[in-house]
Amino acid sequence: MKDWFKRFTDFDDPNKLMPWKDKSPEPQGETPEDRPEIPIKPVWYFAMYFIMGVGFDTLFPTYAFPENVRFTLGVGLVFAGAVLNSISLVRYRNARTNHETNKPAHVLITEGPYSFSRNPIYLGYMCLFLGLGIFLNNLWIFVLGAPLLATVQVAIIAREEDYLAEKFGEEYGEYCQSVRRWL
Repeated sequence: MKDWFKRFTDFDDPNKLMPWKDKSPEPQGETPEDRPEIPIKPVWYFAMYFIMGVGFDTLFPTYAFPENVRFTLGVGLVFAGAVLNSISLVRYRNARTNHETNKPAHVLITEGPYSFSRNPIYLGYMCLFLGLGIFLNNLWIFVLGAPLLATVQVAIIAREEDYLAEKFGEEYGEYCQSVRRWL
């Protein structure tokens, strides 16, 4: 019991608290350019559009969704998005590679949610975004989903795909042939 407790209270070595950290692959030929050129973290695009939706709803209120739809569909989408993002992030951790767009990828993940979508994290964010819009009875958030999707496609996914194609070559090309971008 004492050793178990010490593992979580000994802060001299952060790797003791995060045992997967010391098993990460050694960087091989990584340079500062070895990452997709994405200027803003993806979550901020979703946050900006959400804030715009709340702002529009403050100026021009909408009440589009019945109570039972708001709760059932809204909470269901939020839950689905949270689960999808959690499972996707666990895949990154298990593969010991980066999920952040400002860091290099070490491994191409093709299992789990990545076997049916090349972008399950963005799909999860989209479920969260739309689910919150429905739950809050905010039609503006729901309407902004289409321009948000276009922004994510152009500003994030296209750049990530170029980076992954260059980094993983034929392996990524085969993956793109067998798995759709969204669903």
